[in-house]
Amino acid sequence: MVETDEGDYEIGDGTVVIASITSCTNTSNPSVMVGAGLLAKRAVERGLDIKPWVKTAMAPGSGVVTDYLTESGLLSLSGSTAFPCRRIRLHDLYRKQRPSP
Repeated sequence: MVETDEGDYEIGDGTVVIASITSCTNTSNPSVMVGAGLLAKRAVERGLDIKPWVKTAMAPGSGVVTDYLTESGLLSLSGSTAFPCRRIRLHDLYRKQRPSP
């Protein structure tokens, strides 16, 4: 059972609960991030219904990734309810969890 603002939902094995488009660094292959952005854009255009229990995020890992998503017109998708943009750098979060030697 999952409780959300919209109500309570029963989910089972194999239920999608996280949908994320992420990049860790600016060395990411641009075609992979652009491809993921295009897939998400087409899904939204075709009426993709995000279930209330699914956590979604778009997390460009660097300014470079943000730039090429913006220049390609795909970052505007992140303003939708499907994939809100979060500027998260996963390696920075990892460093905060580990004490310095």
